[in-house]
Amino acid sequence: MNPDASWMIWAGALAVIVIVVAVSVRRSRRRPPPSATSLYIGALDALLAGDEARGLDLLRETVRSDSNNVGAYIRLGTLLRLRGDPGRATRIHREISLRPGIDASESEQALMELALDYTAAGNTEKSLSTLEELRNLNKKSVFAYEAAAQLTEDQGNWESAYEFRKQLQRLAGDNGAALARFQAHVGRELAGRGDRKSAKDHFKEAFRKDKHSLAACIYSGDLKYQDGKLQDAVELWKKVIQHHPDSAPWVYRRLEKAYFDLGHFETMMDVYDEVLKEHPNDVTTLLSVAQFHRKKGDLDEAEEAISRILENDPEEPLARLYMGLIRAEQGRNAEASDLLGVLLEDEMEAAEMFVCARCGHEAAEILWRCPDCGGWETFIQESS
Repeated sequence: MNPDASWMIWAGALAVIVIVVAVSVRRSRRRPPPSATSLYIGALDALLAGDEARGLDLLRETVRSDSNNVGAYIRLGTLLRLRGDPGRATRIHREISLRPGIDASESEQALMELALDYTAAGNTEKSLSTLEELRNLNKKSVFAYEAAAQLTEDQGNWESAYEFRKQLQRLAGDNGAALARFQAHVGRELAGRGDRKSAKDHFKEAFRKDKHSLAACIYSGDLKYQDGKLQDAVELWKKVIQHHPDSAPWVYRRLEKAYFDLGHFETMMDVYDEVLKEHPNDVTTLLSVAQFHRKKGDLDEAEEAISRILENDPEEPLARLYMGLIRAEQGRNAEASDLLGVLLEDEMEAAEMFVCARCGHEAAEILWRCPDCGGWETFIQESS
């Protein structure tokens, strides 16, 4: 064989071998595992997108890859609690809170989440002790005082709750209105349990904090009415109209009843006129005026009040309902049918329900603290 040809054959074979080996090596290489940072970012992106399952998986991978990623551990525990596993969440957050060398902010976040874990597990005492740890770490932690206040309120431990509320007042620079509201609420609770003397003491304290406290005026007036001190109750409820005109409708029925019992039912019209001077188109007041005249049998006066509402808003549902009822009582049945449609008179009562904007709890009267979720000043009056 020609030596040159032999050399070329061997060179070609060698080249093929090199190429095969190179391809094999390249194929055998594994893709490098994602970094803990990229896993953590992916977890946060998944959570922001609402994909909790993927977020949970990525957080687990993150802490396996980097046991020093405190933020990932905290979020992993939080997600476990939100998914109904407060036990595992507690173990994670407690371990993080005890870990030496972590930042104060991370320790604070871990304790906050740990308190929520214990609350979710129904262990109030553990939650309160954790919140105490948090206050020792950060004496200005609004969360620590707010959460402790709510837990002690749920327990009915009003004295402790009040101390926490006082601290919150100092932190927020509140002028005393929040503490007055709190005292008024406690007074209402105690009055409901029959402890009228203690209730009166709390109402007095509420007025010391805020001499025109809306809650204290209403609830203290209720107690005065129950004690037969009708004129005193009237004076307190009239303060609501004077100092809190936007809340005047909350005392209309109370005043109507008191004036009726005093034999001065007609005086109620003076109250409505006083409000309408400042707010001539107030729907709730005009509806109350219409109902006032309906009770007296003055259907023309009632119709006039409703007409004022419908001039501004022809589709106002309660005004149409009232007008339909008035038309029916006037014997104008065809017009009544057009206005009422499928509406029923008992919807007037339903429309006066107060609903907690946070949890949906319904109450027949205004409340300052929701008995279900513990939220303060979360009630709104349904419009229909």
